Amino acid sequence: MVELTTPQNLNTIASIKGGKNSTTTVMPLLSAALYLGQFVSPLVVMPLSHSLFGADLTAPYKVAILLCIVFFIQVWTTRQFQSLPPVSGDNLHKPA
Repeated sequence: MVELTTPQNLNTIASIKGGKNSTTTVMPLLSAALYLGQFVSPLVVMPLSHSLFGADLTAPYKVAILLCIVFFIQVWTTRQFQSLPPVSGDNLHKPA
């Protein structure tokens, strides 16, 4: 089992491929995605909730639960691809 708190596992694939730390690569992408999702999600959820559950007032919440389940299944099935393999202890303190 790989321990997730080791220093070599803190950088994501996107930041490693970009050659920078996660502050300059991943955080702006997350910020833009959250900002866009804030305004786009009602445009997606409302028609989907009306088509799946009708005029029920709790329909958007039911769609949110379904999306959470779908995303959980996606994360669970692709968990082996979500991080790079750990670097051996010998390479941690060698200069590049």
